[in-house]
Amino acid sequence: MIIKPLTNRALILSAELVQWLNKRSLATPKSKSQKRHHVNPQVITISQGVGAGLKFAPDNSNPDFAKGTYEVPLQKALADYLKPGDVFYDIGANIGFFTVLGAHLVGKSGYVYGFEPVPENVQRIRHNLQLNNFSHTTVLENAVSVHTGGGRLLLAQHSGGAMLASAGTPPDFTGAMNVNLACIDDLVAQKALKPPTLVKVDVEGAEIDAFKGMRQTIEKYKPTIIYEVDDGNKESFAQKSKALENLISSMGYQVMPLAAGYPGVNWHIGHFVAIPCEQSSQLLSNKEELVNGSRSFTPPNRDNIILSVIIPCFNDGKFLLEAIASVEACKENFYEIIIVNDGSTDPLTLEVINSLKQKGYFVIVQQNQGQAKARNTGIQAAKGQYILTLDSDDKIRGEVIIKAVEVLEKKPEVGVVFGDLKFFNDYGKVFTFGIPQGYGCAEYINEQEWIWRLPDFHLYRMVIMCYLSACAVFRKSAWQECGGYDTKMPIMYGEDWELWLNIAKKGWKFHHIPEVLLDCRFDYDPTVKYTREKQQLAREYIREKHRDLFLKAEEWMKSINEEKKVFAQSNKGENSYT
Repeated sequence: MIIKPLTNRALILSAELVQWLNKRSLATPKSKSQKRHHVNPQVITISQGVGAGLKFAPDNSNPDFAKGTYEVPLQKALADYLKPGDVFYDIGANIGFFTVLGAHLVGKSGYVYGFEPVPENVQRIRHNLQLNNFSHTTVLENAVSVHTGGGRLLLAQHSGGAMLASAGTPPDFTGAMNVNLACIDDLVAQKALKPPTLVKVDVEGAEIDAFKGMRQTIEKYKPTIIYEVDDGNKESFAQKSKALENLISSMGYQVMPLAAGYPGVNWHIGHFVAIPCEQSSQLLSNKEELVNGSRSFTPPNRDNIILSVIIPCFNDGKFLLEAIASVEACKENFYEIIIVNDGSTDPLTLEVINSLKQKGYFVIVQQNQGQAKARNTGIQAAKGQYILTLDSDDKIRGEVIIKAVEVLEKKPEVGVVFGDLKFFNDYGKVFTFGIPQGYGCAEYINEQEWIWRLPDFHLYRMVIMCYLSACAVFRKSAWQECGGYDTKMPIMYGEDWELWLNIAKKGWKFHHIPEVLLDCRFDYDPTVKYTREKQQLAREYIREKHRDLFLKAEEWMKSINEEKKVFAQSNKGENSYT
């Protein structure tokens, strides 16, 4: 039974809440009596993110669903922890965005349960699952709590903002209804649910009761847990977060914050992932399984070093061991590895780095200052006359390291050796990204294997677009001559590009090895990747610093365009110039 609000008085919302609602692309409600949903049956194809290519009917709930940019850190966490055959509980499913993503990730060999108390939302979830022919799912019209029974749900303007009355009142309250409460422990004990591999909880303030009602299930089956906390008040948000962390930690878990899902919004919203403590210990002890190989981690001797591999790391502990193992696939003994902990905060990364330090790896710790400063710090401590910078989530090809060193040994005029790239991620799809056509910036991309074949070095091409990766082998003396990576840039974006231009201006040659040197992890993440405005800010800084190069490159580009026009006219418009 739906209980209508007692008054039609207009809602008075705080500025912070208005900003949060606007972030979710909702108009501020004009009155409590207006309809909560304006149904738009349009079906779209999600354009990017983990769900790229899936069908979804977002109605007017949130355009970020259609774009695939909704709560990207949470999407990435699902992709990291959900595998084919897993069982996923989506508790507080809203209209089913994460239910659909979960069904996609676990595949037909897995199973997904969606829990949502609002009947309209339940219909939407089922519709969105049907659009993708996902039959390995069950949607339960229940709120999840500490016990089985009945409860009262307070409705909200935002489709995902309904709250159990026991948790408080939504700031955009529109009405109330009676709902059925489900206790996860009861359902699992009755074998009505398969035991979970991953549980996602977003229940608008009722998280404590939800977790208490699944404590036995959590302690027995040890699923990965992802949950949201939000509040308009900073102190209240901190108290909620701490209470949940204490509860989940008491079940034998480590809790780690995810990146901000709503950066720049004053309403306090946090996402967290919790993993069983024994899993983090296994990550450190069972390295052979982690890196899919049999090579043990043995720090190279720092005597007779020719090459120094610099690996800056900020909260990438889950990938760091793979990066190190890829370097150690090089059978030669002429290199050292220097890990720069750039102010990491998450427990897993700190535990991984501490373990590596105890095993004899060279670890430098600094406050978080960004990639440029972290690389400079590592290079300053390096013994090698040659430097290789490797991001902590990427992997190098060991055999190509040897070839790069051979080039530098034989050709003293060469300052930088680079190779081709292969993109990858952990969920089998590299998202579409644009490559400028023409001017020889990239010969082609093999989209079946996601390989980026590069041309030989051309300075003006590099001015137009930095087609070299930050991962290359270069002389420490060239880096010193340029003053290192520029740490004065207004935004730490393109610092590697600026260094390559600087080295080229000093007269050093660049040598291209036409083989894959780097396996580059490529994830679409608008909370991490810089905005177009910030990219432009960095580009303007680099352009001003190297104004002479940019003016020459722009003239070169104009001449190329003129040649293309002449060529096209002489060939009846058939332009094959690259």
